[in-house]
Amino acid sequence: VRMYDDGMAFRYGVESEDGGELAVSSEATTLTVPAGSTAYAMDYINHNEEIERVHQAEELGGDYCMPLLYSVDDTWCLVSEADLGPEYCGTYLKGDGTGSLNFHLSKEQSGDVTTELPFVSPWRFVVIGTAEEINLNTMAETLSPDRAEGDWSWVEPGVTAWTWLNRELKSDYETYRKCVD
Repeated sequence: VRMYDDGMAFRYGVESEDGGELAVSSEATTLTVPAGSTAYAMDYINHNEEIERVHQAEELGGDYCMPLLYSVDDTWCLVSEADLGPEYCGTYLKGDGTGSLNFHLSKEQSGDVTTELPFVSPWRFVVIGTAEEINLNTMAETLSPDRAEGDWSWVEPGVTAWTWLNRELKSDYETYRKCVD
């Protein structure tokens, strides 16, 4: 568990002196959004590119992508995960209609997650603050490892476009060209 001025984070760990294999079939993590909260949640879709919808906490009865944002009075909370890696899948949130959200292994995970011991899961975190503080937070970066060693001088920022930006527009070369221009 880690506590910060702007939130908290936790993850699970399993230690082993002898190594070995670990199979994880589910996760029993639950977050309860306070009654009366307003939540901004994206319906689950495997590429996490959905438009958020406004719900009252008690209406959260579906499958949702992370991050999930909710507010209680003037306090905002952003729920997400960080430090995802190849040894464990991402998760999604499943609401039960009471304000409780359960973390579930990705729907694309076809069976148990099999990994090596010792093991630590990705971080689950909540950033807490004003809307501006949520917008400017760096919790995911703080909880994730530094970039891999190597020569990154060849990487240059640039302009790009892809289908979800176009929504219902025709996805062809001219559409992308207009978007980039």
